[in-house]
Amino acid sequence: MSRILIITQKVDRTDDVLGFFHLWLEEFATQFQEVSVICLYRGDYALPENVSVYSLGKEKLEKGTYGMFEVLWQRIKYVTLFYRLIWQQRTKYDYVFVHMNSEYVIFGAPLWKIFGKRIILWYNHTYGTLRTKVAMSLSNAVCHTSEFSFTAGTKKSHLMSAGIATDVFKKDHTIRKKPHSLLYVGRISAVKNVDVLLRAFNLLIQKKVECTLDIYGDPGPGDQLYFESIKGLALPYERDGLITFHGKIPNSLTPAVYNAHQVLVNLTPRGNFDKTVLEAMSTETVVAVSSPAFASLLPLECRFKERDDEDLAQVLNKLLMLPEYHYTDLGRTFRNSVVQKHDLKKLVKDISVLFAQI
Repeated sequence: MSRILIITQKVDRTDDVLGFFHLWLEEFATQFQEVSVICLYRGDYALPENVSVYSLGKEKLEKGTYGMFEVLWQRIKYVTLFYRLIWQQRTKYDYVFVHMNSEYVIFGAPLWKIFGKRIILWYNHTYGTLRTKVAMSLSNAVCHTSEFSFTAGTKKSHLMSAGIATDVFKKDHTIRKKPHSLLYVGRISAVKNVDVLLRAFNLLIQKKVECTLDIYGDPGPGDQLYFESIKGLALPYERDGLITFHGKIPNSLTPAVYNAHQVLVNLTPRGNFDKTVLEAMSTETVVAVSSPAFASLLPLECRFKERDDEDLAQVLNKLLMLPEYHYTDLGRTFRNSVVQKHDLKKLVKDISVLFAQI
């Protein structure tokens, strides 16, 4: 078995956004003899003995506002420690897997090329920069899960499964779904189009459609004004107990949340292949999405036009009224699709094979 160095932003199983990567590391530990991890932030984790986690130290910073020179000095320290770690650990890894942060490829590639290390960059955003292109040129292979990814369509590009831990995200028969319940899980920001969901909910109520909406997530940096506008739209229904804001939730707790709701709504823009949708599908929960990246996985009855509140309201109305047998069949079909195409075990095995080929 080979040894691998993994570079990622955060190792913290309680994180609402990146907590899933803890599951990835657990699976990498089954496919590689030794796993070394360098992360910017290290939080709560419990990994197998063959996994070592090294932090660049962001978790030690006190919260607050820092001046330009303080930020610059901190970044210099991060880069210095990064170089020290990849040098000190050079005999403990054969391959390098960089998750999302393309700058680490640019920093590390000169040394890794000298050491003879093969590099895979995982990058799935629909947008990219010159930095992304440089990182792609320095990598031996680039992985993505959506044909709309910025990194798709090159000789180095490899379409991969999304890496859903289907043994964790599964149907829980002890949890009863709340009737007529809608669910949103994710950051509350303009790019996520949460306002469209609120307007669609308003249309449903006006049409006397019985429904509730649970929102899990917090505003991102710079999204406070948008969040306040969302709260304003929701206020009348929040008072009546029809809409509830729960704040962010650790990724490890989301399987129970998916299992408790009838329909997950995802409004991410064109091309995005949001893992939240696949996690919900893996629990046999029906979903409604706007991104055409899911066109091959979802029937038309589960898709709506981007930023079209009227179309979303029509789709949700039909999904909420589905006969139980149809809902059950959809859920089972969704899970089978995720297990076959996007299972985490399949992803890590495919990455291992790809390293051997490049």
